[in-house]
Amino acid sequence: MADRIPFYDMFPGCRRFDGSLDVLLQEALVTSAVADRQARTLELDLWLKAPIAPVDVAAVEQAVAEEFGLASVTIRPSFPQR
Repeated sequence: MADRIPFYDMFPGCRRFDGSLDVLLQEALVTSAVADRQARTLELDLWLKAPIAPVDVAAVEQAVAEEFGLASVTIRPSFPQR
């Protein structure tokens, strides 16, 4: 995956979050996505403008898994270091 794709362009069904998490995801970019069809898993590298709480990462992983009927989703967040 060579391009950076806006998170909500790739996962429009995940527009269920409110507040600061929604704002963070509006500006998030998927930089890598690796799917394993047989195992029904997805690994995402996600660039964000600010750090994201582990509980929010888990909520986004669950939302993506539900949207696509996946067994698991793993998100590796990255953001600018200050």
